[in-house]
Amino acid sequence: MILVLGGTVEGREIADYLAADGYKVLLSVTTDYGSKIAETVRSKNKIIIRGCLDTAQMIDRIKERGVSMIIDATHPFAVKISENARQAATRLNLPYFRYERPAYKLPSSDLIHSVDSFDKAAELTLALGDIIFLTIGSKHLEEFVKVRRLGYKIVVRILPDQDSIDTCLKSGVEAKNIIAAQGPFSTEFNVACLKEYKASV
Repeated sequence: MILVLGGTVEGREIADYLAADGYKVLLSVTTDYGSKIAETVRSKNKIIIRGCLDTAQMIDRIKERGVSMIIDATHPFAVKISENARQAATRLNLPYFRYERPAYKLPSSDLIHSVDSFDKAAELTLALGDIIFLTIGSKHLEEFVKVRRLGYKIVVRILPDQDSIDTCLKSGVEAKNIIAAQGPFSTEFNVACLKEYKASV
């Protein structure tokens, strides 16, 4: 049994490829939405589990299912789950492989600003504009909400997952400023969204 930590397109593709090739796969996702997407390709060789696993829980699942290898294909921002997986692999002496999509090299431009935290990004938006278009998901939305001021509008594009939508609404983002959609998105779609909402950052 191979444990694939998913939550990304690549994670699902890896799990489906291995299952189609005859390997037993345990695909771990964190949300109901992730589970529903993963179920679109069915296989007798693939089992889907849902929920955030800490190191101890991951070790328990690995032992229960007889996992012999871990493939980590989580999102690059999912630092904690990757650390939990590395710790579990080390404790159980299992091979651990990390798949990460190739990094996109940003062009040099005065319009592109690099920061090392969501807090700093949120603070910088105050100086750059009043209509902030976020494509970071809902997990770090609070950093941007807490610096909001009069006339400052936040538009978010998130996965069409009820938990994400609820987080946005509870944070004070108006329903009309929530775009719930499944990527990947074309350049044309992105441009249309930015124009529609008159995004400034």
